[in-house]
Formats: sequence, C-alpha cells, structure tokens
Amino acid sequence: MSIKQFISGIFRPAAPKAGLHKTNTPGFDAFVYLWKHSYGKEALNTGCKLHFSKYFGFDSHMTHVLKLTGKPAFTMENRSMDLDILVYLQKVKGSDLRFELHFHKDKLFFINYTYYNMSDLEKEHVIHSLCEKHQVKATSPVYEHIIIDQEGNGLLFENNEHFSVNYLAPSSKVESITQSYLLDKRRVV
Repeated sequence: MSIKQFISGIFRPAAPKAGLHKTNTPGFDAFVYLWKHSYGKEALNTGCKLHFSKYFGFDSHMTHVLKLTGKPAFTMENRSMDLDILVYLQKVKGSDLRFELHFHKDKLFFINYTYYNMSDLEKEHVIHSLCEKHQVKATSPVYEHIIIDQEGNGLLFENNEHFSVNYLAPSSKVESITQSYLLDKRRVV
C-alpha cells in the first residue's frame, strides 16, 4: 500500500469552519502498514540526529507546533487512541505538497511530506539533499532502505503513485498505538 492510499483511506477533508475543524479518522490500516513495513528495510545508520525542522522535533507539543506552523488546511482525530493529525497543503517549486504532522497525546511522532507532480530529477534532488543533511551516502535503490539515527528515529522514502518522505519516531509508543488499533479493529469486525 502506498502513502497515497494511506492518505486517501483515512483522511477526508472537512467542511470549512471557523477555528480548527476536527473530524474523526475512519481507520489507520495504512499507517500501521507503513510502520511495520519500515522494519523490513535495510538500515543506513547516521551519526547525527534526524531532524526536519530547527524549530520543533519529535515529542514537540501540538500547541507549540501550531504556533509555528499556523492553521492547517484541516485536522483529523481519533479520540479513542488520542491521535491528532494536522494537514497542510502547499505548493513548492511547482509541485503540490501535502504536509502532515501526527500527534499522540499531543506529542509529535510522525511527519509525512507527500509531493505530487514531481519529476524524477526533483525527487533525486530531495533525496540527495536529505541524505547529505543527515550525513548518509544515498544508496541505490534508496526506497529499499531506512535511515536510522542513534535514537532509533527513521527517515523513509517512498515512490509509489506519489513521492513521499516520512519521519518516524519509534520512541513515541507508536508500536503500542498500532497494536491497540489492531486489537480494536479485531473487536469491531
């Protein structure tokens, strides 16, 4: 399953409303797949900490992040699992970008950038830039690897229907979240 399928499967745009509009997410199947799929990839270790912003990082509080990023296009939530997702839609160098920040108990644990309409050359530039930033030699094919820092955080590239960059923080109890979700799903079915 691709990140695109993941997004289209659990996110549905909400009607515009004053303030932050939240709606319930219908499921997390694809997120669970992405998380478990990352364990099967060959690790490329980096000595530097994976970071996507100099202003906030994994475990940053949602209130702090919202002050820096502004109002999202829409948000999603799953109250039974205490999950919130802020979704931003932007245009970067002619490509549409969907930027998602995932929070568990108001703490950031997953970041996804999905680029639409991006050329292969632009994808390679993003990969090269991020590998250089995190002091890792881009190994071909990069989509079969996950970059891991000393804290166990991961950087994962996907190139299915669309190109995506994913930052995963295993220290954030994501494994227990996915197990809870799978247990809830079995009870419902």
